[in-house]
Amino acid sequence: LVLIWVPLKTVKDNVLELLNMAPPAEIQQEVRTRFDRSVEGLALEKSYVRMVRIGRYFYVMTQLIVPSSFRLNRVKELDDIRRRIADGLKDIHPKLVIDSIFTEDEEWTK
Repeated sequence: LVLIWVPLKTVKDNVLELLNMAPPAEIQQEVRTRFDRSVEGLALEKSYVRMVRIGRYFYVMTQLIVPSSFRLNRVKELDDIRRRIADGLKDIHPKLVIDSIFTEDEEWTK
C-alpha cells in the first residue's frame, strides 16, 4: 500500500490536468499577488486572473477592465503592459503562456 501511493498521486494529478483544473490555491494566490504588483499604478476598474495547468503548460488569462478615459495611442503601449505582466509572472512556471485582454465592458469577461 505504501508503494502504490506515488503512482496513485501521479495519476490523480494527471487526471486533474486533463480536466483543466486550476492549480493549487497557494499558486493561484502567488500569481494574483505578482499580477497585482505588475499592474500597480494603472488606472484599472477591475481585473480578473484565470489560470489552468494543461500538461506541461501553465496558462494564465488576464482580463483588464479599463475606464472609458483609458486611451492609448499605439499597440506598443498595450504590449508594454503585457510585458510588465509577463515579467512579473515569468518564473512561476517554465512553460508559461499568458493572454492579456483589455476591455471597457465587463460583459466580455464572463
